Amino acid sequence: MRSDAIEVRRERALDDLEIVGSETEERFDRIVRLAASRFSAPVALISLIGGDRQWFKARVGFAQQETPASEAFCVHTIASDAVMVVPDATLDRRFSDHPLVRGTSGIRFYAGAPLTLSNGHRVGALCVLDHAPRPGFDEPDRHDLADFAAIVADLMEQRVAMMRHATTEVRYRDIVESAAASIVVVDTDGAIVSANPATEMIFKRDADSLQGAAVRLLLPDLVATPANDGAATGADETMKLRGRRADGSDVPVQLHVNRWHDSRGRQFTTLVIRDLTARNEAERALAASKRETDAARAAAEQAHLRLEEAIEVLPGGFGLFDAEDRLVVCNAGARSLYPTLSHLLTPGTSYEELLRTFVEAGIFVLPDDMRPEDWVQKRLAFHRAPAGHDDVQLTGGRWLRFEDRITREGGRVGIRIDVTASKRREESFKLLFEGNPVPMWLHDPRSGRIVEVNDTAVAAYGYDRETFLAMSLADIELTEDPDAVAPTAERRHRRADGSLMDVEIVQSRMVFEERELTLCGLIDVTARNRAEASLRLARDSAEEASRMKSQFLANMSHELRTPLNAILGFAQLLESGIAGPLSTNAHAYVGYIGSSGTHLLSIIEDVLDLSRFEAGYLTLEEQEVNLSETIASAVELVRCTAVDRGITIRVCHPSADYRILGDSFRLKQIVTNLLSNAVKFSLRDGTVSVELAPAPSGGLDLRVVDHGIGMHEEDIPIALEPFMQVEGGLNRRFEGCGIGLPLTRSLVQLHQGSLTIDSAPRRGTSVRVRFPADRILSASWLGGTEARPPQSTPPGRR
Repeated sequence: MRSDAIEVRRERALDDLEIVGSETEERFDRIVRLAASRFSAPVALISLIGGDRQWFKARVGFAQQETPASEAFCVHTIASDAVMVVPDATLDRRFSDHPLVRGTSGIRFYAGAPLTLSNGHRVGALCVLDHAPRPGFDEPDRHDLADFAAIVADLMEQRVAMMRHATTEVRYRDIVESAAASIVVVDTDGAIVSANPATEMIFKRDADSLQGAAVRLLLPDLVATPANDGAATGADETMKLRGRRADGSDVPVQLHVNRWHDSRGRQFTTLVIRDLTARNEAERALAASKRETDAARAAAEQAHLRLEEAIEVLPGGFGLFDAEDRLVVCNAGARSLYPTLSHLLTPGTSYEELLRTFVEAGIFVLPDDMRPEDWVQKRLAFHRAPAGHDDVQLTGGRWLRFEDRITREGGRVGIRIDVTASKRREESFKLLFEGNPVPMWLHDPRSGRIVEVNDTAVAAYGYDRETFLAMSLADIELTEDPDAVAPTAERRHRRADGSLMDVEIVQSRMVFEERELTLCGLIDVTARNRAEASLRLARDSAEEASRMKSQFLANMSHELRTPLNAILGFAQLLESGIAGPLSTNAHAYVGYIGSSGTHLLSIIEDVLDLSRFEAGYLTLEEQEVNLSETIASAVELVRCTAVDRGITIRVCHPSADYRILGDSFRLKQIVTNLLSNAVKFSLRDGTVSVELAPAPSGGLDLRVVDHGIGMHEEDIPIALEPFMQVEGGLNRRFEGCGIGLPLTRSLVQLHQGSLTIDSAPRRGTSVRVRFPADRILSASWLGGTEARPPQSTPPGRR
């Protein structure tokens, strides 16, 4: 009897031939005709046995295409490698009642040789039959029949090989046509026989037009004719060359050469040409493919070994049970969990037997209210219908987590993990949680339901524990509260007595008792938020007072300027003589009125500008400004004052074509205020310098330097405050109302610049104004010029 496994492999070998059910083929029909003629038999068959039927690939003298396998003589033939001969079927107990013997076919003689493939499988038989008994089928006849059967087996294997070869050829053509590399076949003369579509992509030439052309049209650097350079057939070469496109441009390529002969002995060469621009990617892909292939091969060869090693290094105990719940294999981790009973963990032992033995040995800590048998039945039920996991305590204090899984074959996988450390961490957490002075709770992040709360939270909120654990965040937290003073990152909660408190929540996700929960620590910040609200109210009040001050100054300046303009106008009329001639003293008095009014108007304008800036109404009328002209104009404005005090103004400035983007009037106001202050606080016969230099950031530095009285470093912030002066009181040495420097800084800030002061008593003061780079339109640095006081005062100036 053939085993089931052998029969499965034999039928698979028959299926691999792809012959059962195929069309009639002359080469097989010729064999049965020759066999019938050689053995003078009226019936000759090529029989193939598969499943429950016998199918005939070729037949002579037999009408049926197939018969049931149960009626096949050949079933007995394929049981051995020998030729089976039945001289008279009516005398053979195996076939005397056979339908082909007793029926109309009247078969009396049978001789069959098995069709044995090269892999040793017998897939059928070549047989001859006769309607009369034949007692004399001798050894030469048996030998010839076996030879015929061998020819049939060879033909069947050649047939499937040819079919697969044809399939391979089709696949090869598909690969060539779809290949990314250019594939060119050339003959011994170097003429192109064929080229695939990729050749068009690389060389920008029509593939059909290349047939018959010299290969050097594509590869001008090719030294020898690839198919005629004396190399052996099949020899491979790889080289790097320069390819030539249709437009004459070059492309770097890698050339792989392979020589071969066709079936008629003609020699050809296949050139595989790759564009090197994609080489790195192709090599990486090839290397990755090779690694994957090598890894797969190594994995296949070492799969069993790796599986055993993987089981051994699993973190915990592992046991595999078959469908009958008997142990197949376990790892060292499982044996280490039960050191005193590890000798029982042998293949073939049932799970129930192991469990009962462990319980009897006192390995597990059983509940006081449960009988051992009930505990065993509970564990068996969990093992046979596993759902989740179960934690079991061992004598000695350790805890094991039992996780069982059902395999596809109906077996069981048991995993045992030591969770003692986790259990201890949970106990430690409970101690820290319960004794923490900060209110804390645990809630489900999906439903918001509170699942645990500490005593501090119970005391802080006033709810009893049972009420707390029946609530969710929605019952405590106010999501819509128009009166809340808590910032967005905080929440307002309701206590049991209805009072509200602002809380700052610190929370994190954690796993507690096998559930993913959110741990919240809650800090009462109600008092802090109320204090912050009071501070915000005080700040808003101060800002409103400042705004009202600025509005008052603006209104007052406007009211003062209106009558002052009238005074200045009448003074100019009197000074011009339109109202009649004036005495010398009267003319001088009118001049004093005009100069004093002009000075007062300047102060009012400064006050108004400062108020506009603080209120946010002061804007710039930006245009291209020649900074040299602005500096020169400002120097002229303060020249008279400087001459009166013997002050020399030295200017180092850019050329006349140096320009920046800004408000011409405000820039002049900046320079004039700085020069006026420098002249005011300089010692008699001193020097004031105006310097321009490139800033490190790419902008421009304007620096006004004097060598006057200077001031202490702590006085600089006072000087920059509106209406403040370093020297206060009625005995101060210098006039002014403390507006010029603060206004100057405000105007600099409107130009996105900065103003800094460096000063020291009796050493002088240096004021630097820095304009940003994006306001510089042109720059050309030249040498400096100097503005000195003239020998006499110009007419009309004092």
